[in-house]
Amino acid sequence: MTATAEGNTEMNAAPQQARLGKVSEMAATLADRILLERMTSGAIPLAKAEALWVASLLLEVNSFPVPFIVTDVLAQCRPPEPANDPEPIAEVLSNAEPASSGVFSRLLRPFRVAAFA
Repeated sequence: MTATAEGNTEMNAAPQQARLGKVSEMAATLADRILLERMTSGAIPLAKAEALWVASLLLEVNSFPVPFIVTDVLAQCRPPEPANDPEPIAEVLSNAEPASSGVFSRLLRPFRVAAFA
């Protein structure tokens, strides 16, 4: 790689980090609004929860820290495990994909199915 290409990569990294920081802030704000709506109406708006899930995946894919409030809200949005599930969750996690694909995204796979149902 030439010095020019390396310089361009470094120049592109700073704006990308700034944009990811903005996504992180917006995701935290959205999570706060979802919690407020849940407290007032008793329900979690699925469209907003899906947008929060997409933002968290974007942050995770780019190795940017996901705010704790986002992970908490997404954990609350996750549907309960089916009672007649033949495979316990410990077995599912032990047979899961390698850790490089992201533990957080594997945790939320059932949520995505429920959001589109």
